[in-house]
Amino acid sequence: QKISVLTIEAILTEGAFSIPYPTIASGMTRGELNELLVESRLEKRAFLATGSFGFHGPWIQLRSSLYDQCQQAHDCLHSSLSEQDVYSSYRHNSLRSTFCLEPPGDSLSRKGILDSMVLGCIPVLFQPLQAGLWPWHVPLGDVAVMLETPHKHNNVMQELRKIKAERIKELQENILKFATRITYGRGGEGSSIEDRYEDAFDTTLVNIWRSIKNKKTKQWEA
Repeated sequence: QKISVLTIEAILTEGAFSIPYPTIASGMTRGELNELLVESRLEKRAFLATGSFGFHGPWIQLRSSLYDQCQQAHDCLHSSLSEQDVYSSYRHNSLRSTFCLEPPGDSLSRKGILDSMVLGCIPVLFQPLQAGLWPWHVPLGDVAVMLETPHKHNNVMQELRKIKAERIKELQENILKFATRITYGRGGEGSSIEDRYEDAFDTTLVNIWRSIKNKKTKQWEA
C-alpha cells in the first residue's frame, strides 16, 4: 500500500505533496484577511524592492550579492533579522515595495514567498525549481518574477526596473486571486460561516482526494 506524505517542500518527489507554510495571515477570519488584502492594494509602493534574509545555506553567495545590490540602490529596503521587531519591519517594508527578493537559503522554499504575496509584494525568484513549489495552491509562474541566470543575478535592480507597469499590474491582480488559497483560515468551534473561505487546508484536501482517486503519486501530474 502506497502512502502519501504532505510536506512543505516536495519538488519532483514521488508520493510527497507540498503544502504552503503558514503565512502571517494564517488564523485570520475572512473579514480580517479582506482588510489586509485591501490595505495591500491601496498602499503606495514607493520602493522598487525589499529583502529580508540572512546569510546561510548553499546560496549564501547569491544572498550576499543581493544584499550589496540592495544597499547600493536608493529604492531598495532590507529588513535586518537582528532587529528587535522583525515582523513589523518586514510587514512595513513589504507593503511599501513592489517586489520582494526571495533567494533560496538552506533549501529552495521560503516562507517569505507566501508572506510577500498576502502583503501584495511580487516575489522575485532566482532558481527555476522554485516555480514548482506548492502547485496545488498557486502557480508561481503567474504571480512571481523569475531571474534565473547569473547575469540577471548580478543586475537585479536593473532587471526589475525593465518590467513594464502593465505586467506589474497583472502580477498583482493574480496574487489577489490566490491569496486565500495560500492562507490557513480560522476554523473550528466558534467560527461562523461568514468567517470561512476556501483556504490552503481546503485546497489540500480537495487535491489529495483527486490524486488518490486518479491514482497519481506525482504532484506535478495530480
